[in-house]
Amino acid sequence: MTIVPPSFSNEFHSITEESAIWNIDAIKEAQDYVNLIGHHVNQLQERSRQIIYRLFILSRGIVIILLERSLI
Repeated sequence: MTIVPPSFSNEFHSITEESAIWNIDAIKEAQDYVNLIGHHVNQLQERSRQIIYRLFILSRGIVIILLERSLI
């Protein structure tokens, strides 16, 4: 393994730099997607929002909690 100094041009990126750029892009894309869904869910009637919240958000949280407990 060699240590590659950071480059200040667009000619070369180390694996670490490429990973960091990919992570930033992936996080931005995920945030945009969540914001889009949130925007459209908030335009629904209150009852519809409650149903979606209970079906997808609360039930997802329970699954995550159960998975975390089983991994401990």
